[in-house]
Amino acid sequence: MLARDHARWILLVMVAGLLPLALGAFLLVREAGIDAKRAQDDRLRTAAASEVTALNQSFARARALLEVTAVSPVWRQLAARPRPAGADSAVLQHAHEALTALRIGYGARLAGGAEAIGDTGQELAVARPPGWAPRRRLAGGETRERFFWASTTLPEGTVYQSVPYVSGDTHQWVVSSSTAAMTGLGSRVILQLQVPVESLRREALLRAHGAEVTIVDVRTGLIVFSSGRGRDAGDARLDPREVVRVTRTGRPTGLLDVGGRRAAYSHLDPSSGNANDWYVVVAAPHPRELRPTAPAQGVLALMVLGLGALGLALSRQSRALRREAERTAHRLMHDELTGLPNRILFRERTERAIAAAERDGIETGVLLMDVDGFREINDTLGHHAGDRVIAAVAARLRGVLRSSDTLARLGGDEFAILMPRIMEESAASALATRIRTALAAPLVLRGVPLDIRASIGIAVYPQHGDDRSSLIQHAEIAMYVAKDTRTAMQVYDPSTDEHSTERLALVGELRHALDRGEIVVHYQPKATIEDGRIRSVEALVRWQHPERGLIGPYEFVHLAEHTGLIRPLTHHVLRAALAQCREWTDRGIHLSVAVNLSVRDLVDLDLPGAVAAELDRFGLEPRCLGIEITETMLVLDPNRTIEVLGRLHEMGVRISLDDFGTGYSSLRYLQRLPVDELKIDRSFIRGLAGSDTDASIVEATVTLARNLGLTTVAEGVECAATWEQLARLGCDIAQGYFISRPLPAGELEVWLAGVERHAAMSEHPEE
Repeated sequence: MLARDHARWILLVMVAGLLPLALGAFLLVREAGIDAKRAQDDRLRTAAASEVTALNQSFARARALLEVTAVSPVWRQLAARPRPAGADSAVLQHAHEALTALRIGYGARLAGGAEAIGDTGQELAVARPPGWAPRRRLAGGETRERFFWASTTLPEGTVYQSVPYVSGDTHQWVVSSSTAAMTGLGSRVILQLQVPVESLRREALLRAHGAEVTIVDVRTGLIVFSSGRGRDAGDARLDPREVVRVTRTGRPTGLLDVGGRRAAYSHLDPSSGNANDWYVVVAAPHPRELRPTAPAQGVLALMVLGLGALGLALSRQSRALRREAERTAHRLMHDELTGLPNRILFRERTERAIAAAERDGIETGVLLMDVDGFREINDTLGHHAGDRVIAAVAARLRGVLRSSDTLARLGGDEFAILMPRIMEESAASALATRIRTALAAPLVLRGVPLDIRASIGIAVYPQHGDDRSSLIQHAEIAMYVAKDTRTAMQVYDPSTDEHSTERLALVGELRHALDRGEIVVHYQPKATIEDGRIRSVEALVRWQHPERGLIGPYEFVHLAEHTGLIRPLTHHVLRAALAQCREWTDRGIHLSVAVNLSVRDLVDLDLPGAVAAELDRFGLEPRCLGIEITETMLVLDPNRTIEVLGRLHEMGVRISLDDFGTGYSSLRYLQRLPVDELKIDRSFIRGLAGSDTDASIVEATVTLARNLGLTTVAEGVECAATWEQLARLGCDIAQGYFISRPLPAGELEVWLAGVERHAAMSEHPEE
């Protein structure tokens, strides 16, 4: 009996000991399975995101290349070329070179054929890879159903991406991107770039890493390709019923079980002119489940396994807690969008760098950078687009830094760079120059080329501060000086401290200046060069500050742009100018007024209605008002800008393109812009009398404007010699201090009366 009781106790102890061991083994297996599934989900998400990025970049590259190729003058020559073979061959050779450059720019190993096609379907020029059969006309199905019909009906310059179809060249599935070239003639030349679906499949296979990548088109229900199958579109492993589950989720990204496998899906960014609506689906078999050891191995093996499992589970739990703590610490010290160090970590590293620099007798540099015009990007294209711009800027900045440097995002569009070990201040200035070069290339976002610029402030230890706070503060002051003076980069100068304080004070006061009536308008006359008559004036804003006196626009307009006050400021100037025009008209003084707009005004679709309401309020004809814009405003959202200007122009408001010749975009958009007047920038007028180059530029601009039926205005005319040379060159109107500086309305009236008396005396000297 005692022996049985003793055995029973031993058994109970063993069972009691095995229960927690078995529980530990179960938890271990469960945790391992969860980790395996989580790791697979992360891999699938990453693969789907990578494929979406690659396809978006591929299609964006095709659109950009077609847009650039479409403005070449060769298509106008091709559409209207003479029939003699000699002239024909030269035009065709140039067309072939342009198409070849289009294929090579996209990627010769990915692209198929590039063609120029007449509006009847006749092939005019072509660049094909080896193995593509020649043809002279499009197949009937292509002209009726594919890219050809869309490109002949859409506006010139609009890029259209077709659904996948079987090419008449190779009988392979292709995706076509096409656009109508800007010929300016009645007939069209259609530019087409074919991308074989098979090349997209091969690229996806390289990124699949063992998973299967499938592209599904929501609009057509077509499975475009699957990396695990053959070349034909529509042939894929996924069951069509399971594909419907993916395309009807309504969510851009997600995870689900498809056909007994685990899949991640991601929706491509929609773009205008794209006939496709694609989902990327990346699928792989579920990870193999771990199973415990079979009971047949005996109690001893089970105990050993249980002990080991329990120890391993505790170890994994400890590591998991440690990883979570590390992730939490990382989130506290890093920016979520870019993964860069945040303000807290940057300050810590700056403190350590200053301590090391003091110990080793070296210097430490701090650069603060702010992206110019970022608020406009957010307002016009949305915060998602703003996030993509910030991520792109961060990537470009990483490419120019040393491994020892720290790049941080302090918040919004502000970045900071720490150079912990430099020998002299010039090293920081050299880095700022490299940053400007890295940001110079336009960033294409949703088909819109964005010109990214930044203002950079530089401070160096110990010259500009002997602790962290002063060094960062002085770099920030230098950055504001660079932004205010438009110098792009600035090294800290102690004399600018007072300027920075004044700037901060002006920001607060500007919010109340409109309400207090401190914002006033001066008027600068424009003289017709042919007869010297004054028929129009430009309204220029001024701030009549109660303590600082009259402040010019360069000191506060940019503050309004960065604080959201530019729209009420613009509407105040517009209303004041129209009220003054009404008063002059009632008194027999017939002058039209021109008002400057900001980039935010130009993307406001409500602006034409607001202008019409103000004209009606004062009982003025639209021809009494002119709108002046700068060509750099066209870069941000040209289509929306052209729509707003077109509606103003249809009302009868005159449109003037200011600072002409200083940007890079105007010639491209000039044929689409409803412009009445070109204002030649003062930088070309200032040295006109002594510079053959400036004279040639002005003469070319005047000739261009005359051929387009536009009026030319020369800004910055300051002497009689410049006036006389402008008259010889055929310029229409002059504006500048030679005529008059900007004047308040009352002083302008006195000045006009004097001009009229002088003109009357000149016409009747004996009287």
